Order: sequence, then C-alpha cells, then structure tokens
Amino acid sequence: MRAWLTLGVLLVPVLSACTVGGQRSASAENDRLRRQIIDLEAQAAAARGERDELAHKLRETLRAGAVPAADAVEALPVATRIVIDAMSGLDPADRALPATHVAVAFRPLDGRGRFVQIAGSALIEVVALPADIRAGSEGEPARLAVFTCTPMQLRDAYREGLGGARYEFSLPLSQPLVRSSGGTPTLVLRVELTDGLMRAVHRAERTIPGGQ
Repeated sequence: MRAWLTLGVLLVPVLSACTVGGQRSASAENDRLRRQIIDLEAQAAAARGERDELAHKLRETLRAGAVPAADAVEALPVATRIVIDAMSGLDPADRALPATHVAVAFRPLDGRGRFVQIAGSALIEVVALPADIRAGSEGEPARLAVFTCTPMQLRDAYREGLGGARYEFSLPLSQPLVRSSGGTPTLVLRVELTDGLMRAVHRAERTIPGGQ
C-alpha cells in the first residue's frame, strides 16, 4: 500500500509538469502565429503602397513622353495618400477660451508611409455638427470655414517640429466659438489635395468629437 502511495506522489509532479509545459508551448505558438500575421499584414500594406507609388510614376512618365532612368523612377518618392493630423482642431487649445480659429494639419505620405513634400493646391473645409444628435434636437450642420490654397501657399505652410513634418493652416472663424461642457460641436475636417506634378487628387477626412 505504501508503495502505491509513494508512486502516486512521484507521478503527480511529472503529470503536472507535462500539462504546464503543454500550455506554455501552445501559448508560445499562438504568440508566434500572431506576430507572423502582423508581419504579413504590414508587408502587404507596404506592397500596396509601393504598387500605388509605381502606378503614379508610370502614368506621369507616359504623359511626359520621356523615359527617365529606371533607377531614378524607382527611387522617386511621390504621394499616394494624405492623413489629417490628430492635433488639428479648435484654436486656442485651451477650452476655457473662445475658439477663434481652426488649425488643420495634414501630411502627404508616399508608398512607404513617409512624409513627402509636393507641389500642388489644396481645398480645406471645416464643418460643424450639432453637439446633440438626439431626435428633436435643434441645430443643423454648418460650414465654419473653407479655404483654397495655391501651390505657393502650400509650400509656405510647410512645418517641421515636435509633431513631425506637415502642412499646417489656421482658418479664422467668422465669430468666436464659446466652448462649454456638452455644448461644443463636433468638427468634420476635409482636405482635398491636388498634386500638380503627378496630376493625382488625394482626399482625407477626420472627425473631432466636441469633447476633445
């Protein structure tokens, strides 16, 4: 009887170790697969960006009727999309003060997701949505500001600093906007950027909730 008890005591740690080890192995394998999926998704996104970039280059090359060196075309960065910066919004940022401007910053990105300067024009629009969207609430969407910038104005709007490289504009409001808890409208920012060299149009939109 004592021999069976002794054998049982010896087997418990062994079986426990096998179970724990199996769980750890499965967890490690799941982590490896997750990392592999993330890497594959990143590679696919990069490939799509580089494909779009090459398509822009090819169209411009055919339009110009000239064939530049292949390595120069391959290395040429061109914008494939734009993003509106998260720091855009009512200005000044201090919510205790009335807003007098809307800051709009955006970045053209190449096929590798890097900022790239371009020569072109931009159309910027700021729309305010009512703070209360429940049925029966008062208020309608209203255009707070709209601005069309020339290629030279776009060049002058280039900024580089703590927030990284970007194009930044400050659009004045027709009248100061007083911000209050629950009463600040939601902003919708729209940018339409026309690349004057590539003849491409890029659009972006960003919604800024009234509480931000």
